[in-house]
Amino acid sequence: MNLLQLVNRTVMESGVTGTSFSNTTVQGATGELLRFTTWVNQAWQDLQNEHDGAWNWMRSDFSFNTIAQQAEYPYASAPLSLTNFASWDKDTFRIYKTSIGNETYLSHLEYQHFRDQFLIGSLRTSYSYPSRFTISPTQSIILALPPDDTSYVISGQYQTAPSTLSADADTPEMPTRFHMLIVWGALIAGGWYENAPEMLARGTKEYKKLKAGLEHNQLPAIAVSRGFL
Repeated sequence: MNLLQLVNRTVMESGVTGTSFSNTTVQGATGELLRFTTWVNQAWQDLQNEHDGAWNWMRSDFSFNTIAQQAEYPYASAPLSLTNFASWDKDTFRIYKTSIGNETYLSHLEYQHFRDQFLIGSLRTSYSYPSRFTISPTQSIILALPPDDTSYVISGQYQTAPSTLSADADTPEMPTRFHMLIVWGALIAGGWYENAPEMLARGTKEYKKLKAGLEHNQLPAIAVSRGFL
């Protein structure tokens, strides 16, 4: 369902009298329609933020070629230029040299340990095949040693930032069969606002039932970190 369909379905499920559930647009909405549109968007935001945004649909891949003698790579700048970044999945980083292949994992070090070990003295200007990385306080990737040329490819995964629904045709990225979760979440908000116990109870009941399926389908399986193997 897109935003318009989600809003109309929420209106229909609410049973609020005097409100149409056959709206043709939510653009420029006012009054009751604006409230329903806001509740739908807030339900979508809240759902994305649950479990710290670790849903599978909020995982994305990245890959970039290194820049010779450049150690630090901000997520929003070239060669990364990520516009939907939230956080790095530090267990997924890999590296290979284009002339050699043989992709291997990059080992992560916490920033303070990395700083003490590599961001000191002549190591700042010693260049080679990177074998370690850290994430700076500003969420930049920092490699050690800094690459000696442009032939290294760094890849991995990151969590995307929550998206918003603004245009009528905007559609949540989550699997379609779970879109009703947004409707039920919006219904819960409407139940509190309207002081309508039946609306609140129905929304809560249906939300809990459907959310269990989403968690089973879209949360990563528990795995042992490579650091403990």
